[in-house]
Amino acid sequence: MLSHAERPFVPGVRSFMKTAKTKGRSSKNRLSVIADKNGVPVYEEEEISRVISGYYSDLFESGCVDGQPKIVEALQPCISDAQNERLIVMPHENEIKEAAFAINADKVLGPDGVSAIFFQSNWRSSGQRW
Repeated sequence: MLSHAERPFVPGVRSFMKTAKTKGRSSKNRLSVIADKNGVPVYEEEEISRVISGYYSDLFESGCVDGQPKIVEALQPCISDAQNERLIVMPHENEIKEAAFAINADKVLGPDGVSAIFFQSNWRSSGQRW
């Protein structure tokens, strides 16, 4: 077999081979038959497109299924009323100060765009909000 360098140059051969490979790939990637939602095989290209389009339309449409009662039924309370009262109480000023100073001053900005170093440096005025 001749190496690539030893083969004679023939105009159009490269484009012919590329076209042949592309046609082979496209025929390999083409759907020739598909079953519709009733299991009936469909062979025509337009019908295949309709079946696929219908499948995804049905898949992503919202139906009238109300699953909320089942979800609520499955949920069990895991926090007692006493635990809930302790969780929703406002923290003391010293707890807030301790948390603010525990944050590395050079780390990421908070959701308000202010870094921890701002609060640490200005604790006298910013800490009074709490």
